Amino acid sequence: MSRVSSDDQALGYSLGVQTGDLKKYCVRNEITIAYEFIEDHSAKTFERPNFKAFLKYIKTNRGKIDILLFTTWDRFSRNISEALNMIKTLSKYGITAHATEQPLDLSIPENKAMLAFYLVMPEIDNDRRSMKIKGGLRAALKAGRWPRAALKGYKNSRDENNKPIIVPSKDAEYIKYLFSEFVKGRSQADIRADLITKGFSISRAQVPDILRNPVYMGKIVVPKDAEEESTLVKGLQEPLISEAVFYKTQRILENRKIKLNQASSFIRKDELPLRGNLICSKCKNHLTGSASKSKTGAKHFYYHCNYCKKERIPAEKLNNSFKDLLSDISFKMKMKKFQAALIDDRLNVRTEKSLLNKVKIEKKLVELKERTIKLQDMLISGTLPSSDYLTIKTRLEAEKKELEDSIKDASANDKDKLEKLKLCAAHLGHLDELFEEASLENKQQLVSSIFPEKVFFTKNKCRTLKINEVLLLALNSGKGSSKKESGQHSEKSVLSALVESERFELSSKHRIKMLSTCVSDI
Repeated sequence: MSRVSSDDQALGYSLGVQTGDLKKYCVRNEITIAYEFIEDHSAKTFERPNFKAFLKYIKTNRGKIDILLFTTWDRFSRNISEALNMIKTLSKYGITAHATEQPLDLSIPENKAMLAFYLVMPEIDNDRRSMKIKGGLRAALKAGRWPRAALKGYKNSRDENNKPIIVPSKDAEYIKYLFSEFVKGRSQADIRADLITKGFSISRAQVPDILRNPVYMGKIVVPKDAEEESTLVKGLQEPLISEAVFYKTQRILENRKIKLNQASSFIRKDELPLRGNLICSKCKNHLTGSASKSKTGAKHFYYHCNYCKKERIPAEKLNNSFKDLLSDISFKMKMKKFQAALIDDRLNVRTEKSLLNKVKIEKKLVELKERTIKLQDMLISGTLPSSDYLTIKTRLEAEKKELEDSIKDASANDKDKLEKLKLCAAHLGHLDELFEEASLENKQQLVSSIFPEKVFFTKNKCRTLKINEVLLLALNSGKGSSKKESGQHSEKSVLSALVESERFELSSKHRIKMLSTCVSDI
């Protein structure tokens, strides 16, 4: 294996020299070369393409290689932890890592200390070099120089002292155009489209990066380190925009960010209660909703698709159609009586359980009273100190209070649950009225709970592929409407072609998998 980095090239560690030395070593020691590879990547990690190819080779050619040769250990790795792990990995395949200029017999335990030295020194060198580079970069930034590759709109150059500096390039005018149009209120996407048309290559991600970079107003950010906070210094480069334009740009970006991050409840509209529960009949994506102003200034709300842009429905029209759909979902008198009986039965069960629990609690209260009397007798007879009497009495009184409260709470909870249950049952018979009177948030929750697979609007009718299974079972128990025996629930509803012609009751042969209820727009 031969490896070299850009820095190593400067020090004379050429690939040709390493490869020649390794081949000579193989000739002298009668070693057959089975696999040869060279690298020009950093040795900080083993995520190097050619080394990964070598690992793949030894996995599929186990036993064909027994030694990996390189000149020195820093050619193998400059990271001690990764190097030790890789040596273990190679040993699993029967391969020994060997440096021809720093030979070590790793079967001798003491040689592992020397191996650690050989491996840690390159890592120390890397760390020291990194510190120097970072220090040099920071010094350049503090001096107002841009020491990296030039940003768009600039190009790398040298000043009269032959030190690096950036100067405006031929693309500077495009950057100026970007800022000037943005502060006028245009969107980033529109400006980017213009720039591409003009012949300026710029990605979507680069636009906000440019707009937020103070380099374009003649400043440079010196990042925070362990000793100093982040600072903004005057740069030596020529600014492309004024400070006023730059800071106005930042205010616009911040305001737009706030609007994008606003909670959905902030933008809810009473005129659009079905938004979030509608899908486009054309492309099956979600419909959204918004208002548009007429020439008279009046607002008109619409549900529309932002994906295919082929569906735009007046909100009032769709809302009314949806209310008709809810009014069509009603319970027969037989079902309502069944609900009432079910609630009464549930109440009787709860009452029986509550009575049994109350008897147990009252029995414990009698036991506590008897223990209190005995406690008093012991105090009077002198067999129990007054201090102990007070401690035990306090504990018994606390237990008594807890038991009495549990009886009250159980009774109150049962009553509260019963009232809520009756209220829910009453509402199920008038879903359209419940929807009309509910708050916007409750309307949206009601829709999503009844129609889990959303609602779509086509041919002036609201349709859905599926309704809540519990609600469907309740409807089925009534075996449809008394007005219809043809598989329709009422005069207004028809079954979709997606569903077999069948009534709302569950068939003994198969169960309904999809239900599509349609209501004509009146």
